[in-house]
This record gives sequence, structure tokens and C-alpha cells, in this order.
Amino acid sequence: MKFDRFSLLTDEALPLGIHNTLRNAAIKLIYNPYLGLQLSASVYNNHLKSDTAFGGFSANGANINLQYTYGRR
Repeated sequence: MKFDRFSLLTDEALPLGIHNTLRNAAIKLIYNPYLGLQLSASVYNNHLKSDTAFGGFSANGANINLQYTYGRR
């Protein structure tokens, strides 16, 4: 996603970049070994490139979940 500052709506003193690019990527895997049991894992990356004095950021993360649902379906 590429977005530029809305110059009409923001003040020049705000630390917002004029040219900004945001990239997100994620992948998720789900495994159901038994009825009612679910194992899932996901990884993600978020990256912001900006021309501000603060620059941008890059964030990486991972999630692992185990869920069991008891009862009838």
C-alpha cells in the first residue's frame, strides 16, 4: 500500500512523511488431526518505508495456537 501525506489535512510540523509505503505479508497453516482439535501456526512481516526523520519500521512475528472444541457439531 502506498500512501502520501494529505497536505491539506495535516500541518507541516507533524512528523508525517510525504512519501510512505506500507507492506504486509502473512502466512497461516492450519492442521486438524482429530475432530474438534485444531493446531495453527502463522508468521507475519510488516514494513513501513517513510521519508521522515524517524524513518520507518519493520516488525516480524509468529503465533502458535492449539484449540480444542468439546461437544457435538
